[in-house]
Amino acid sequence: MKIIAYIAAAILIFFGVLFLFSWGVGTWFLFKMKGIAEALQHEIVPLQVSVLRAQVVNYAQKRGAAPATLQEAASVPFEKKEGDAVKKVEVKMEQNGRTVDMWQHDFRYTVNEDRTFEIRRAGPDGTFDNADDIFEKGSLDDD
Repeated sequence: MKIIAYIAAAILIFFGVLFLFSWGVGTWFLFKMKGIAEALQHEIVPLQVSVLRAQVVNYAQKRGAAPATLQEAASVPFEKKEGDAVKKVEVKMEQNGRTVDMWQHDFRYTVNEDRTFEIRRAGPDGTFDNADDIFEKGSLDDD
């Protein structure tokens, strides 16, 4: 009977250690993934803002006016001439009628009377108009 108790205790200890180890590894993995996601935000979001800026300028060049929204700017594709052919490239960053980044955070687009504009995404704190925002300014007259 004592042998069965020892075996049962050893099995419980083994699975207890395995459980604690897996929780530790799982927690470590989650922290690593969070760090990777944050690093990606610092790399990808500025690129997305640059693409949105280019879309606004592209729209203004083709239509002669500022788009009312970023979705409207994205509705006019970029054009690239290759010989006699014209290739059209569309880039959309929309979900449910909103222009969002890959983490579903909104971009803010504003146009000024002097034909300048700004595209801004709130930084990690989620608040617009402070030091951690990611943004670009441009002019509707840019080439």
